[in-house]
Amino acid sequence: MNEDVFWDLIERARQSAGDDTEQRSAELEHLLMQLSLEEVKAFDQRYGALLDEAYRWDLWGAAYVMMGGCSDDGFQYFRDWLISEGRERFEAALADPESLADGPVSDEPELELFGYAASNAYEALGGGEIDREVSEIERDGPAGEPWQEDEVAELFPRLAEAYGFD
Repeated sequence: MNEDVFWDLIERARQSAGDDTEQRSAELEHLLMQLSLEEVKAFDQRYGALLDEAYRWDLWGAAYVMMGGCSDDGFQYFRDWLISEGRERFEAALADPESLADGPVSDEPELELFGYAASNAYEALGGGEIDREVSEIERDGPAGEPWQEDEVAELFPRLAEAYGFD
């Protein structure tokens, strides 16, 4: 699946959900149900590649500030949320995690169910389960330089101010 088609589906789900962030998952699943099994699987593969691309210490630090702490699972759900925010915000965050302070402050910048939309659609369409194994990137650990918890407010001052993190 090409990148433009992928992001168009994300944007359509986001627009359909309106202000209800939680509804994005159901909207995406509905859109994916209109595709072929091969297209849903290709969507899921592209999704997994984006999760890997965002598996970085700097983004984990931003998530830590935004959520007041962030576990392994929490960082997964943060990346699901970040993808659900759309191409522009995702790419801006990859270029500069502090750019997340420019958008609206999210009460819960995590969206676990968004990560299951493709597998749910695939199964509902009769394809069974999609096997998404832990990627080599996740086995090796996040890219970039690790941070210490007592450093994140200094590393992300705009986010710390926006999210009241100290």
